[in-house]
Amino acid sequence: MKFITIRDLRSNTARLRQDLQADREVVVTANGRPFAVMTRVDPDGVEEEILAIRRARAQAALRRIRAKAKADSLDRLTMDQIDAVVAKARRERRAAR
Repeated sequence: MKFITIRDLRSNTARLRQDLQADREVVVTANGRPFAVMTRVDPDGVEEEILAIRRARAQAALRRIRAKAKADSLDRLTMDQIDAVVAKARRERRAAR
């Protein structure tokens, strides 16, 4: 996978296009840290690409949520315990209004 700095992105867009043609994805960095991923798309498939990215992000978020629940032993709660946690959160939310 290719990396490009934000400075190179601004000053050398031709290189970015070449990198995208060759590698399909380019990671954009600022201060040495990645902050964006650019990907080459087919003009007729932009919406499909965006949908695929959103699905992948949702799946990754769900994996993180499940891993945290398991680490916190929340994956073993009974339905009654889950209902109690939800009810408590709702009470706290109402009280905060």
